[in-house]
Amino acid sequence: MPYQYIEADSLSEKSCSPGRGQLLQALVLMNIDTGSFARIKQNTLFAGADLRGAYLKKSDLSGINLEGANLKEADLSGANLKGAHLGGANLWGANLGAANLSNTDLNGADLSWAQLNEATLPLANLNGANLSNAQLIKSELIGATFRWAQMSGALLNEANLTGVSLLGANLSKVNFSQANLSDTDLRLIDLSEADIFGVVFDKASVDEKWPEKLEQWRPSGMKELRENYSVVNDSISTVDKRKIYHLIKK
Repeated sequence: MPYQYIEADSLSEKSCSPGRGQLLQALVLMNIDTGSFARIKQNTLFAGADLRGAYLKKSDLSGINLEGANLKEADLSGANLKGAHLGGANLWGANLGAANLSNTDLNGADLSWAQLNEATLPLANLNGANLSNAQLIKSELIGATFRWAQMSGALLNEANLTGVSLLGANLSKVNFSQANLSDTDLRLIDLSEADIFGVVFDKASVDEKWPEKLEQWRPSGMKELRENYSVVNDSISTVDKRKIYHLIKK
């Protein structure tokens, strides 16, 4: 059984396993055939692995269980993490540029200061995750969920967020310039001091008092948004019968 150490932080104490981290890095270096490695990932527990600063560039980690793992400042650029389980993982400052994170579970993970430029995250679960000051420039996020996520200061320039749920997310000072937010859920968000120049908002869901909230937030590009979109009540929720409001291009 791999030995463990306790990493204390301001919120909690997390049990980390250096042995599991060393085992995974050794397996990656062995260049095992795809089928055999897939069976190892399925039958071996890597949750809570200590992988701080690990070099896992372009590794096939699809489907792996790394829940609660410490991947602080790890290099996962170009890695295949499709369907991986990374709930509660520490990915502070990690390099995930051009990584495949489709259908990946990142619920409650710490991705603050992480680099995810040009990464693909369709249908990924980032509910409650911390993406403060993270970079997701030109990333593909179609259908992903960021409910109640902390995203203050993140860079999402030219990102594709079509169909994404940002319900309750903190989007203060986020740079969305030239991003696509069509069909996104923007209810209960905080958009204070964000940059929304050139953003596509077609059919995005918003709160009834969206115009008043814009005045409060004062995001860059607010004038352009008002000139190009109207707030329209065009449907009723089947769940609670409340009116649903969308931004419709004029």
